[in-house]
Amino acid sequence: MQSVNPNQVQKTIIQQLQAQNPLFMADFTITDIVLMSENTIRLHSRGEEIVNIDITYNCGSDLYDVKAYRLRNHGLDVKLIYDRNGFFWDQLNQAIDSIIERSLRA
Repeated sequence: MQSVNPNQVQKTIIQQLQAQNPLFMADFTITDIVLMSENTIRLHSRGEEIVNIDITYNCGSDLYDVKAYRLRNHGLDVKLIYDRNGFFWDQLNQAIDSIIERSLRA
C-alpha cells in the first residue's frame, strides 16, 4: 500500500489542532487521522464510542465545517451526530470536545 502525504491544507488543519492542544490526539482518543478530500481530514476517535469527525476547510469563507458520525455494529450503523459550519481555527478543539461529550451521552 502506498502512503499518502497530506497536502498543505490538511497539514494546516492538523497544526492548528496541535497549536490549541498539543495532546489533542490523546485527550480526544484519536487513533487515526485519515486524509479525505483536498480540504478535509477525518479524525477517528475510538473511546467508549467510535466516532469519525470530519473537518473541512472552506477557502472562500476561511472557516471550517465539522461533521461527526457515530459508528456502531462494526460500522454498519452510522449516525450523523454533529453538523456545524463556520468555525474559526481556534474553535476546533472546543467543537471536538463537544462531539466526544455528546457521543458519550447518546
